[in-house]
Amino acid sequence: MLLRCQADVLFLLDCCYASSVGTRGASYGSVEVLAACSMEDVTGGVHNNSFTRGLIAELRDGAKKSLTTWELNGRLVVQKGLNKILYTPRHFPIRAAASIELSPLRSDSKLRPEHDT
Repeated sequence: MLLRCQADVLFLLDCCYASSVGTRGASYGSVEVLAACSMEDVTGGVHNNSFTRGLIAELRDGAKKSLTTWELNGRLVVQKGLNKILYTPRHFPIRAAASIELSPLRSDSKLRPEHDT
């Protein structure tokens, strides 16, 4: 059902054999996978050098601007080169006219959670 929605879909997978995911039936928008490791690798769980920690760091660093999933993957690969994450992340489009663009929500967005003050 997710792949049939009229929107872009990005799968973020931090699990063993993450890039072995297979999806079919996408009929609208772009569908991409950003995986913690190759289909042969076993990840070590969430720790200081994990994919999830690296992903959080990159999203926080880029929180003021837009970036594509292709650019995000490139930034994570640099982290791998600096030994900040243990495995080389994998990015692959399943169906994509262009790489999905990630951007912060506008401050007036109704999707932004409200905080009690």
